Amino acid sequence: MLTVNLKGLEGEPHREGLLQACPRFRRWLHPAVVHFPIVFMWATTFFALIYLYTGNQSFESTSFHCLGGGVLTTPGAILTGRATHRLNFPGENGTISLERRLSWLLLALAVTAFAWRAANPRVLLELKGANFLYLALLLALTTLVTVTSYFGGMLTYPLEATPPETGVS
Repeated sequence: MLTVNLKGLEGEPHREGLLQACPRFRRWLHPAVVHFPIVFMWATTFFALIYLYTGNQSFESTSFHCLGGGVLTTPGAILTGRATHRLNFPGENGTISLERRLSWLLLALAVTAFAWRAANPRVLLELKGANFLYLALLLALTTLVTVTSYFGGMLTYPLEATPPETGVS
């Protein structure tokens, strides 16, 4: 049976003990978690556009379910991002600050879109007037999650860095 000693070093018992037991958490927990909101936000827009093209309401319903997945997983990405920042990038960083603000904006827009669709299930079915704003909101989610993930990726894999050796020729 695996046991983990959570008694840590220098007055921070839980964090350092957990990081000694699972050292990959220091660097890789956030990159593993963050892919869920990225794919859910992209899928939301993708299935909405497929619905508009085909008229098949199953795609509209799938879009709504993906939006719900994005709303549920974005807070986890934000929280693990904050933890990764504190562990690996001490001090304030302009890129991290921008990414944090964009992430909270993404969550606010996703919750707004989810509430709108929950209150009006026909918002995409009757695409006229103010309902066009809902579609614009979905497109904004895809754009925002892409920009946010770009900045996050630059922290993990900076463009200036030399690519790691793969061992494959």
